[in-house]
Amino acid sequence: MSTKTSGTAPIATVDDDAVELIPAQAGQTHRHLKIVNQGAEPGFYKIGAGGESNRIPADFFFTDDEILIAEDEAVFIQRVAGGANMTDVFGSIW
Repeated sequence: MSTKTSGTAPIATVDDDAVELIPAQAGQTHRHLKIVNQGAEPGFYKIGAGGESNRIPADFFFTDDEILIAEDEAVFIQRVAGGANMTDVFGSIW
């Protein structure tokens, strides 16, 4: 199992649509997720396009070591509907 990150450039939202933070990893399942929101705006993350939305506070990071990210699921971020865009978001799975 390898580590995959969102890269060195921060990810940001541009409207109410979800933005891919970490793409799906063909042939790999991951059990750990870390998201760092260095921005001033809260938002949400979800696993897979139809996944449940989970809140991410502003200026916050967390690690979940008991998650299952299947090989066909990407990790997405999404701003609060009608709110300001999320900025400076990073993530990794392993």
